[in-house]
Amino acid sequence: MAPNGSFSLWRTIAWLSRPPSPVGRFAGALDGGALERIADLVAVAYRTDPVLSALPPDAARERLLLGERVSSWADDASPAPPFGDLARELRQLLTELTRFPDAAVVLEMSGQGAVLALLGGGEIELDLSGAVMRTISPAAGPAAHSSDTRINGPRSVVAGPGWRYELPVARTAGSALRVDELLAFDGEFWRACSLESAPAR
Repeated sequence: MAPNGSFSLWRTIAWLSRPPSPVGRFAGALDGGALERIADLVAVAYRTDPVLSALPPDAARERLLLGERVSSWADDASPAPPFGDLARELRQLLTELTRFPDAAVVLEMSGQGAVLALLGGGEIELDLSGAVMRTISPAAGPAAHSSDTRINGPRSVVAGPGWRYELPVARTAGSALRVDELLAFDGEFWRACSLESAPAR
C-alpha cells in the first residue's frame, strides 16, 4: 500500500470470506477514512518494538513489514497493541478490497452447471489443466464433498475482460461447488488458487 492509499492485492483462497470472494489480482485506492485509520496505527507501530510470536503446530503465519522491521504471529492470534489493532484492520481490508478486481476469477452457478468468469479490466494467465472440482454440502461441514472431478482444461489461457469457462456439473440444491488447484500467474510465480460458489438454489 502506498502513502496515497493506492494498493495492490492478491487473493488465492475464496472461502476465507463470506460470501466467497474472487481470487486473483485487485487494485485501487483506500477511501480517506480507512487510509487515516491505517496510517495512525502504522505510526504507532513504528514506535513500538516488533512482535515475534511462536507458532502453534500447523498454524499459518502473518508477517508485518514496517521498513526493515518484521513482526509475525499466527494468523488467528491477537497480538498486543498496536499490532493487534493493525492486524484486525488489515484482515478486514483483505475482504473489503475484493470489491476492486483488476483481474480476478469468480466461480458462479449458471444454468445446470457452473462458470468461471473474469472480473475487472485486466488480464491474468491461468492454468486449468490440474484443477479439480467437487460439490460440497455446507450443512454437512466443510469436509463433506463428492468425489473429485478433474477439469482437464487448458494448460495456459490468458483470461481478459468478458472471459468465461463453462464447467458442466450437476446442480444440487443447498450445495456449493469448489474448484481447487487452479493456477494463476502473478507475473513471477504460479499461485495455486481455490474457488467456491455460493450454494445452489
